[in-house]
Amino acid sequence: MADTKRLAFSIIQFLHDQMSSGSLSSDAQESLEVAIQCLETAFGVSVEDQSLAVSQSLPEIFASATKQTRQEKTNSSSASPSEEQLAEAERLKTDGNDQMKVENFSAAVEFYSKAIQLNPQNAVYFCNRLALASLNKYSEAVSYYKKALELDPDNDTYKANLQIAEQKMKEAQPSPAGGLGGVDLAGLLSNPGFMNMASNLMNNPQVQQLITALLLRMEIAVAKILCLLGVFALMLGGILIPVRVMLMEYDKVTRYRRVVALSNCFGGGVFLATCFNALLPAVRAKVDDVLKSLQTSNQYPLAETMMMIGFFLTVFVEQAVLTFRKEKPSFIDLETFNAGGSTAGSDSENDAPFIAPARGSRDHHFHSHHHGHFNVSELTQAGPLRLASLVVALSAHSVFEGLALGLQEDGAKLGTLFIGVAIHETLAAVALGVNIAKAGVSLRDASKLAVTVSLMIPLGIGIGMGIQTVQHLAESILSVVLQGLAAGTFLFITFFEILSRELEDKHDRLLKVLFLALGYSVLAGLVFIKW
Repeated sequence: MADTKRLAFSIIQFLHDQMSSGSLSSDAQESLEVAIQCLETAFGVSVEDQSLAVSQSLPEIFASATKQTRQEKTNSSSASPSEEQLAEAERLKTDGNDQMKVENFSAAVEFYSKAIQLNPQNAVYFCNRLALASLNKYSEAVSYYKKALELDPDNDTYKANLQIAEQKMKEAQPSPAGGLGGVDLAGLLSNPGFMNMASNLMNNPQVQQLITALLLRMEIAVAKILCLLGVFALMLGGILIPVRVMLMEYDKVTRYRRVVALSNCFGGGVFLATCFNALLPAVRAKVDDVLKSLQTSNQYPLAETMMMIGFFLTVFVEQAVLTFRKEKPSFIDLETFNAGGSTAGSDSENDAPFIAPARGSRDHHFHSHHHGHFNVSELTQAGPLRLASLVVALSAHSVFEGLALGLQEDGAKLGTLFIGVAIHETLAAVALGVNIAKAGVSLRDASKLAVTVSLMIPLGIGIGMGIQTVQHLAESILSVVLQGLAAGTFLFITFFEILSRELEDKHDRLLKVLFLALGYSVLAGLVFIKW
């Protein structure tokens, strides 16, 4: 066992020397590091254990062994054949030539082989094994032509035969198993040494932990890509469907407006749970991890402060947009669905149609009693400036919501966030689609707007996933700051964009509170589901 450990130590020392030479690529060096760890684990040795060192390094031992082998071959072939052996070898060569003439290649090879055994110093016997090439045994033919050139290096005929055999060998060579860079995977898999090394590698706890982490990251990445595609499809459909449905009956309008309002309240409950049950605890945990990495402690509520900074940043962005718009906003306010602009909470019975007719549509008339009429001022309220501000506001929110998804590392919290984002963004997209329809935008231009806005959440998710590729402490700090800002965005959306608007409306107030609590309960209950 001691000699085995010495041999393993010599191999490890050789691998270390190769890594230190600087002639290997980074990938090759990583492979050697894994091989060294496997050898140290399998044989219980370490490169630091110099008691296992021998007087010669592994390359020196190998060079000495190969030199001795060459010397033995030279000694064995140095004895000159007798006259009888020379004559017999010539006769065998002649018999081989006769067999070549009748294309009996196997018999010719046999005669030439016997001639070589009697007189291995005659280069002609080696070169006459052209019969091997005729039998498609090109690799053997190449080896014999090389031997002939060793005995007669200046012979042009031997050189030409060697080139022909090498070309034929390349043409006849089958595609490598697996087809990757000429690697013979079949040969590797049938090699006991390679399989033993692979088995030891897979049983290494560090390797198993690395593979588990990689698989987990892959699962999270796939889930984020599915979230990206799902939200994109929902938003795209939410914007374009109202553009297609240009006119509706009033009783259907009322019903759909009520469904949207209740869904909005349900989404508000979802965002309450998302903000306080998912995002805020995640930011707190991340802050604790960063402080531990910095080997410091802090009693200041950093997580809550970052959330409020995100809240104020979102308020600033929206108010900056409103400063240029100079009119009452809200990209998910249900006044979007009231073309007549009746004030929320008002007792007026005169509600306007759901959507104003678009340019080029046929004239439709509604009964004036209780329903009101479409007029030009309604279209003016949904003009280009308001539409542009709605697009900018929704896009800004979407990027931050996408960041929250892209930065998430926990599968359960990712699912919770996705549900909340999907509900909210779909409702916001429907509201934007109604404004586009009211402005009379063509379907082609509406499609361009819809694709642009729908790509904002995927953009945020992509940015978040890109940030996660930054290594170690920098990634943790950047991730916790952006997650805190995203939590502030959710806080703003919940209280300012959903609850303040919906609870101000006089319709279905208690039912809205019920849906608000239901949305919170659904998201809060997801923690009991095993993902």
